Amino acid sequence: MKSRVWIGLGAAASLFLSGAAPAHAQAGMEAGAITSHSAGLAPKPKETGSATATTTTRTSGAVGGSKMVGGKPVATTLPDRHVRPPSGAPGAISGQVLEHGNGKPVKNVLLRLVSTEPQYVVETKLSRTDSTGSWSFSDVEPGRWSLAVDPDRLPETYGLSDSPRIVVVAKHDDLHAAPFSLYRTACVGGHVQWADGYVFSDAPVLVAPWHAGLPPARGRVNGVGDYEICSAPADSAMVWLVLRDGRRIGTPVKLAIGHAARVDFKPPAIEDMPGTELFLNARTASGTKVPFARLLLVGRRLGVAAEPWVVYVQDATADREGEVMTHVPYGTYEILGWNPRQGEWGRVEQLVIARGSGQSFEHEVTLRGTSTADEQAAWRQDLLARADDFQLRWVP
Repeated sequence: MKSRVWIGLGAAASLFLSGAAPAHAQAGMEAGAITSHSAGLAPKPKETGSATATTTTRTSGAVGGSKMVGGKPVATTLPDRHVRPPSGAPGAISGQVLEHGNGKPVKNVLLRLVSTEPQYVVETKLSRTDSTGSWSFSDVEPGRWSLAVDPDRLPETYGLSDSPRIVVVAKHDDLHAAPFSLYRTACVGGHVQWADGYVFSDAPVLVAPWHAGLPPARGRVNGVGDYEICSAPADSAMVWLVLRDGRRIGTPVKLAIGHAARVDFKPPAIEDMPGTELFLNARTASGTKVPFARLLLVGRRLGVAAEPWVVYVQDATADREGEVMTHVPYGTYEILGWNPRQGEWGRVEQLVIARGSGQSFEHEVTLRGTSTADEQAAWRQDLLARADDFQLRWVP
């Protein structure tokens, strides 16, 4: 009997491989573009100020650092920055902060305008929005400035997806910035334990919003199996639990502002999850076995009835016969294979593994051509990005 590499232990289940599978078997299995993540600023000391009032502070002093001399750090000091001389022709910047989706103004939001001219003392101006969501900065000296909403001073149940902007002010400028957008947030929490009753701990949790333009929220399961995330965008969402065995298990939930939703997880061991035994053979175009070939599997499955949504990622190394055996959940798979020594590579797309005929299936991954280590790494990263995309772009 041929030796095989085992990845996990599995009970055999039926599987089905077909390019002509029912349309619904593959519906929604492909991920979309990567959802952009929110950009934040480092935490700042607490400031005070009234709506639309502008507060200006300057940070001066020598810019210090260190260098290594004879294996020991030696302090170095750069010359002091100079205070920016008045131009006699300052400009002004104004704008609004609005709520994502409905355009309602958001009051009491703190904005920061920070100078970025390297030769001058750093100058920071602060302004808060009024009841119409309006803010303004006056007496802004010509030059480059960084404009941003302070993410650590947001009103309760609001989140920020906009990144800081660079604004170039000319003499006597009166600039009107595009509105900043805030989204409403809600809380979701729950308890996580294995199907056999053992408590989970320290597993990542991701909450993906329905609207692709909003950032996901992230958290972790604590030492007693509980999690709570209150920075999730308040719309239909998918809560994903990330397991060490390569699975991401998802449950859809409707979030509401002011009401904490609850999503519990009770995942079975991977060999007990609906799936099958998959045998993979790495071969060249001439049929020659490829010993110790590397294989990457990425599978995606929509939730069906009581079964959760699943993203499955598995790295594998073939044995001396170029063979791999692994238990995989049902879903639509892509497989990338490559020979780390000779450079041949191959890719299998749209391998549908579903309830059908047979208890197992043996599939050949054909490796052709040549590739460099950098190319192999890039192809691998592309496939992993598809798995991440599926968690961020989904169909409720």
